[in-house]
Amino acid sequence: IFERVCHSYRLQNRVENFENMYKEEKLPLKTLRRLNRQLLANHTPLVGDPFSSYDITKEELLTGVQCPSCSEIPMLNGNNGYWHCSACGTRSKKAHEQSIEDYFLIISPTINNNQLRQYLHIKSRYKAQEILLGMNLAHSGTNKGRTYYRP
Repeated sequence: IFERVCHSYRLQNRVENFENMYKEEKLPLKTLRRLNRQLLANHTPLVGDPFSSYDITKEELLTGVQCPSCSEIPMLNGNNGYWHCSACGTRSKKAHEQSIEDYFLIISPTINNNQLRQYLHIKSRYKAQEILLGMNLAHSGTNKGRTYYRP
């Protein structure tokens, strides 16, 4: 799936790869512009629940922190605040941030400590709290009732 799906932060590299692979133009510029206008005119943004739109369930989602280098899921939460990829050996302090952004976009615009622990495969509620507070997310409530909001 990672060959077909691309996060926005990798989009420029993906476009450059395509430009290197496909050097010969197949369509004249005029046709490309017309096609571009048609695509923009017919674009309809996804409204509502993406799960029902694509006939999948939340249980089918791969959860955990995705490795920024090799896209392996999940990375392991190790000591000293690093995430470690068992596939390629990459270590990252901020790899969880993209996963949390994905959660906000796909699942819900809010998250609490328990939901974060389940989604990122974290056992410690204190570690989850540290992650959420470290992202400086807007929040409401206190203690077990605290909810964090998408930026």
